[in-house]
Amino acid sequence: AHYNLGVTLDRSKPGKALGSDEYRKALQLNPKDVNSLVNLAVNLGDQESAEARKLLEKALQLDPKNPEAHLNLGLLQRNAREHKSAVASFERAIELNPKALEPRRQLVSILVLDERWDEASKQCEQILSQAPEDPDIRYTYGQTLIRQGLTVEGREELQKSQASRQKRQRSEEIDKLVSQGVSSLKKGDIQNSLERLNEALAKDASHATAHMYSGLALASKG
Repeated sequence: AHYNLGVTLDRSKPGKALGSDEYRKALQLNPKDVNSLVNLAVNLGDQESAEARKLLEKALQLDPKNPEAHLNLGLLQRNAREHKSAVASFERAIELNPKALEPRRQLVSILVLDERWDEASKQCEQILSQAPEDPDIRYTYGQTLIRQGLTVEGREELQKSQASRQKRQRSEEIDKLVSQGVSSLKKGDIQNSLERLNEALAKDASHATAHMYSGLALASKG
């Protein structure tokens, strides 16, 4: 119960570490609760890196195959500029959960810093096979190809990155309009709601949520 309350508090305001006290209570009751150890370490982060490391090391003693513990230990190691150890932690996290993208993204960041272009390029390819619209990784991939002497291919990837970034920005703009339309509808401002939703549909006529709330707004209008 304490662990789940901690998770709920963390999700209510991401980045505020509101669940830390609950994870500590959970660990008082069950010192071998791996999930509480990992989540508390994540909340402590670099601000209390020594304690965070101890928590993650204990979690890995209890569960050596916990990919989240390896990932977060790698983050602490990377931020402390312990690149060799961080690479090993990220690679272990990937080995345990090959489909997870975050360990690969973090690994790429170190490989680029260390100018290990060939390895970085391979990791980018793995990420893009699952997330082809990721503009940041696509951009990094283009840079690694250029560094390897594949200038034409690299520039093509940079162009794809720009296109993906523009597509993401457009999607965010549409979602913002829909959110404004829904908010206005809940406040009873039907006209403003329809204006925002119609603006969203003018940009993307296939946006199902915008159509649904347009229908609700029209129904409210009679």
